[in-house]
Amino acid sequence: GVAQTKKENIDNNNNGGGDDKNKSNPPPEVIGLASLSLFHAYLNLTRGLQRDYMLEPAGSHGVWGLDDYHCVPFYLGACQMMAREQWQKDQRAKKRTNDVKVEPEQGTGTDAEAEAANRMPDNPYLPETSSHGADQPTPVDTHLDNDIWLPSIIHDRPVLEAQRSTYLYLSCIYFIQQIKPKVPFFESSPMLNDISQIGGGWSKV
Repeated sequence: GVAQTKKENIDNNNNGGGDDKNKSNPPPEVIGLASLSLFHAYLNLTRGLQRDYMLEPAGSHGVWGLDDYHCVPFYLGACQMMAREQWQKDQRAKKRTNDVKVEPEQGTGTDAEAEAANRMPDNPYLPETSSHGADQPTPVDTHLDNDIWLPSIIHDRPVLEAQRSTYLYLSCIYFIQQIKPKVPFFESSPMLNDISQIGGGWSKV
C-alpha cells in the first residue's frame, strides 16, 4: 500500500513536472530581449566606472578589443542588427504576398487609423521602450522603423543619439565618440571604421 502510493506520487510528479517545464519555457524572443536588456545594463555600469575613474583597459591598451575595452558587445550588436534586417525582409515579403491595402471608406476613419493599420507589426527583437538608464533617450517608435541600415549607419550622428538605447552596436559606437570626442573616428577606431565600409548587410559584419 505505502510503496504503491509513493510510486503513484512519483509518477504523477514526473508527468506533471514535464508538462510544467514545457509550459514555463519562455519563447526565444523573450530570452533575446531579456539578454540584450541585461547586457546593456551591465555595459552602462561598466562604462560609468571606466569614465568616472578613468580606468585604463587591460593588456596592451585594448589590443584584444574592437574599442579599448570590448569585443563581444559588437558581435551581439551585429546579431541584433541582423535580426532587424531579417525581420524587415520577412515583413516586406509578407506584405507582397498578401497585397493588402487598407483604405478608409469615404466619410469614415482617419489618416491616423489608416497609418496604424498599414504600419509594420512589432519586431520581437526591438523593444518599443527602453529602461537602460535615466540618462538615455527614449528610442523612436520601432513600429515605423523601416529604413534599411547598412554598417555605415554608425556615421549618422542623429541615428546614434536616437537609437543608442535600443541597438547595442550603436551604443558601443556612441560610447567611443563620447570618451574620444576630439579624435576622428577613423583614427580612434580604424578597424570599426573599416567594418563600416562593408557592403552587403550586417551578415557580412
